[in-house]
Amino acid sequence: MAGKNYSIMKFTVEVDEFWLDEESELAPALQNSIKNEVVQQIKLSVQTQVSNFMDKIMKEEIKGKLDAIVTDLMRDFLAKGTVKGSYSSDPEMTLTDWIKKQVTSQNSTIQDWIKKSVEAQVKDLKVRYDLLFATQIVSKINEQGMLKEDIAKLLLPS
Repeated sequence: MAGKNYSIMKFTVEVDEFWLDEESELAPALQNSIKNEVVQQIKLSVQTQVSNFMDKIMKEEIKGKLDAIVTDLMRDFLAKGTVKGSYSSDPEMTLTDWIKKQVTSQNSTIQDWIKKSVEAQVKDLKVRYDLLFATQIVSKINEQGMLKEDIAKLLLPS
C-alpha cells in the first residue's frame, strides 16, 4: 500500500437553548454525556470503515494470489492433462487431486500465505485505526474548546 489515505469525518452536535445555566450541577453531566456520545459515534464509524477496508483489501489480495496460481496450474494442466506435485519426487496427478492436496495439507503454501497476509494487514489496520481514532478524539475535544490554545496543533498530524 503505497500512500496513506485517511478520510475525515465530521460530527456536529447542536444544542438548542437550554434552561440550564452554566452554574447548574447538570451542565457538566450534560457536557460529559454529549462528549461520550460523540466519541461513541466516532468509534463505531471508524470501526465500520476499518472493517470494510480490511474485507476489501483481503479479498483483493487473496483473489490476486489465487488467480496467479490457478492460471499457472491451468496452463500446465492444459498442456499435459496432469500436474506435477510440489517436490521433484511427487508423482504427477490430476488437477483436482493436486488442489485437494494443497488446500488440505498442513504446510500448504496457500494457507501460509493467507495467514501471513492477514496478520500483516491486521497489524497495519490496527495502527491506522489507533491513529485515526486518536485524531478524531483530539479534533472533537479541540472543537469543544476543552484544549488550551495550540495544544491540538501539537497533537494532530500536520
